[in-house]
Amino acid sequence: MKIQLFEHGTLFIHQNNHCHLELSANKVLAERSEDLLDLLGESPYFFPLLDVTNTNGRFVLEFKIVEGYRPLVDAKKYSSVLRLSLLNKLLELDPLHNFKERVMIHPRNIFFKDMKTLKFLYRSNQWLPYEDHLDKLEQYKILILSMFSRFSYEKYKREKGSLLKKETDEFLFHIENARSVQALKKLIAIKLQNEESQHFFRWENEKQKVRKQKMMWMGTSIGICAIGIVLALFLQQSAVNKVQTAYATELKKAEDESTFYKLLSREKYDEALALLKQGKGSKKEKAELYFKTGQYQKAIDTDKAFIKPTVETLYKLNKKEEIMGLKADSNYLEIEKRIVSYDYSVLLSKQAFSKDKDQQIRIGMAFAEHGDLEDAKILNKSLNNKELAAIIQKKELEKQVASINQQIQEIQESDVPTEEKQAQLKPKNREITNLKTQLKEVNNELEVE
Repeated sequence: MKIQLFEHGTLFIHQNNHCHLELSANKVLAERSEDLLDLLGESPYFFPLLDVTNTNGRFVLEFKIVEGYRPLVDAKKYSSVLRLSLLNKLLELDPLHNFKERVMIHPRNIFFKDMKTLKFLYRSNQWLPYEDHLDKLEQYKILILSMFSRFSYEKYKREKGSLLKKETDEFLFHIENARSVQALKKLIAIKLQNEESQHFFRWENEKQKVRKQKMMWMGTSIGICAIGIVLALFLQQSAVNKVQTAYATELKKAEDESTFYKLLSREKYDEALALLKQGKGSKKEKAELYFKTGQYQKAIDTDKAFIKPTVETLYKLNKKEEIMGLKADSNYLEIEKRIVSYDYSVLLSKQAFSKDKDQQIRIGMAFAEHGDLEDAKILNKSLNNKELAAIIQKKELEKQVASINQQIQEIQESDVPTEEKQAQLKPKNREITNLKTQLKEVNNELEVE
């Protein structure tokens, strides 16, 4: 039996393709094992969960690993083509966005049978622990980085910034600078195509060497015919060399371009700018540099794809007012400006035309923050966003607290006898205490998010 640390618990692997995962009860929100029975249902992408028990303060989940599957961490021992194929398939499935279950993107939780077949071991419902500190893009990045590095997944999760400074593979810097899952998919697909091409060239070269040796041996045997054979081989080898030279040129060009990402990851912006001035930077790379250095308008002027990242960054920096100063011919940016200035009538009419879910959430939050709670509720019926729902609840509770406080003040200032005042104030004080308790819980929930 093998024992392995497994993110939220301990994994015990038995010889008969069975394994069980032990989770401490204080990490599980469920009080009874019956709360987890919905996970016993079959799924094409998950190994069968055979049983769930709760004993001695630990929840035990028993699985059966289908014959022929190996954990993704084992693929680190194999060729880059295999690793890239598996990661390409993983991003194609995109379980963090497409699966209703919460999936843990950990190399010991993902299993492969061949280059196109993946299954997962552990999945979470609302009661079991899952990764809630890293966004989905970051989870994919850490997995990919660890699969092409000498460092482990756990180490990359803890120390990604410092570990990247020790890396020399430019591909890792491309991965780190990807701004979306779609960008990651493209990077993996291109890298896979290049690796497959290199594999093909190596294979062709070996074939050419074998053929050359055979032909030279035959030339020794058949005399003068060797002249024609050698000439043919020479011409054939020349063609191969031309292909190799062209490929090497393309490879050098790619290496020069990837240096830009390496400089960005190491925050060497002056050197990156110097590289751009040499004409070796694409439009996207120039915009990337402007964005990294906070020159948001220049980034947008260079590449409009940076409008959304700029807006989201300004919100994270609590500088959303700066959105008003941005300029671009963009409906997306126009709506963002209306959110900041809170143009109620325009937002009410434009919300249906916004296709970006994050932007719709910001519209809903603007409604809530300005007291238009019914509009926020209607919008969140389709969004079903937990944070927006909490903000709506918070505003409703604050409104109720203000109303009760006003009633208490009116009672205190009234001319009724003291005993009658006390009788009227008692239920009001109890009500406001209850409301403030609820408000505190909602505020705590928002802080966690």
